[in-house]
Amino acid sequence: MRMPSTPVMALILAAAVPLTLPTANAAEVQMTVQNPVVELSTSESVPAAPDTAHVNAGVQTRAPTATEAMRLNAEQMEQVISRLIALGVPRNRIQTSGLNLNAQYQYGGENQPPRFLGYDVTNSVTVKLREMGKIGEVLDALAAAGANNLNGPSFSVEFDGPLKE
Repeated sequence: MRMPSTPVMALILAAAVPLTLPTANAAEVQMTVQNPVVELSTSESVPAAPDTAHVNAGVQTRAPTATEAMRLNAEQMEQVISRLIALGVPRNRIQTSGLNLNAQYQYGGENQPPRFLGYDVTNSVTVKLREMGKIGEVLDALAAAGANNLNGPSFSVEFDGPLKE
């Protein structure tokens, strides 16, 4: 097997040098090569303690009419949001992430029409927490306030500037 020429080898080795975070859009290099080509990909990760946690909290309600289901859901969701604010979570860190209204039916056996059960409303918010020591307290408070759909926490590093240096 014939090795690539020196300029091609230099280009391949230059591509293997790790980049520092954040990675910019990589330049695309076009070249015509008749010899075997080695393609390399690199990535970096830096272990760090998270400074942000996201929790998704929601309320699901059912009522005979769509209007009633929406009203009940709004009341219960207001309790959840009020509880978060009482715990010191700023309003701008509580964001609606979904609202769904669906008719619900129970399907029986053959030759039986579906039976209407009511309307389900699911409403959820995403909460950004910056005090890592309060996550358990917030989750407990959400459940106590009526949140019956909880997801998270998911952790991230929002202030990552020093890690990228």
